[in-house]
Amino acid sequence: SNRNNRVISDVYANVVEVLVPAEADEDGDMTSDSKKQVEMFGGAYSDVRTKSVKMEERNVYCSLYSTTTLLDKEDPHRVVHYQGGPLVAVGSKDRAVHLLSATVPRREAGSPLTGHAGSVRAVLLCQDQELVVSAGYDLSIRCWSLKTGACTVLLSGHTGTITCLDAHTDHLVSGAKDCRVKVWNLRKGKCLKHLRWKHSSAVLCVKVTRPLVYSGCAKGLVKMWDIEKASLLRVLDGHRSSVKCLFLDRWHLLSGDAEGRVKAWSAHPDASGCLITFTHPVAVASLSLSYLRVVTGCEDGKLRVFSLLTGACLKVIK
Repeated sequence: SNRNNRVISDVYANVVEVLVPAEADEDGDMTSDSKKQVEMFGGAYSDVRTKSVKMEERNVYCSLYSTTTLLDKEDPHRVVHYQGGPLVAVGSKDRAVHLLSATVPRREAGSPLTGHAGSVRAVLLCQDQELVVSAGYDLSIRCWSLKTGACTVLLSGHTGTITCLDAHTDHLVSGAKDCRVKVWNLRKGKCLKHLRWKHSSAVLCVKVTRPLVYSGCAKGLVKMWDIEKASLLRVLDGHRSSVKCLFLDRWHLLSGDAEGRVKAWSAHPDASGCLITFTHPVAVASLSLSYLRVVTGCEDGKLRVFSLLTGACLKVIK
């Protein structure tokens, strides 16, 4: 079709007004652009006072690109985390954490980090704290020094395979097949035991930005928790299959599921409606949001770039 054949400008950049929920002490306002967003977002903000915020919009990842293969052997059990720095953390059934160079193919940065008694099911780079965190089948969470390779903190408390990790400042959040979401103080090496957070099915993904924690589960629910209030703030129930991945920034939350749907939500606790949905042919494995562009990694081996504001697919990277 003409729509699919249209040329997308890879140098497009603009500042646009985007509708977001207003805080209790702020006055709501609305521009002509944000009025259009109210119609497009299907009334997700109909019961919430809103304001317009200027955001930069760019067609990121829509130009020519090159790829670097870091590992050429397929591994369906591999888990990976990358923060944009010089290292990539990798774990799998060999029970070790490998740190790869992000720029030099097939080069490990140091010796494998060993100590787990079972397969590694989650890895998390915390380069600002000079740590890499790993967890998995042996029910333990291990924090490793990027400088020395030594295990500096060992955390335990889950009763099911740990599936996901995220961190913000000194808070580490973990989710597991025991249906629990746990919050840990990394500095003290202790669990915040007064936070008894639970789903009714396995927890598959977590995100944290103090004081809020988001978790997704195998029954398709996304829950928002408050660390300071020790309470559940809201439940997002728009998915019909397991929620496999989450992405969070200041204004928006993205959730991807096993049926190939990605849903965008407001990150504000008072807004519970889905803003927009992006569809894929199979399960979505990873998510990101940059310059109002939703970037997804799908199990069909393709990356896709969507406009958050219109839902249009701007680029498919094979």
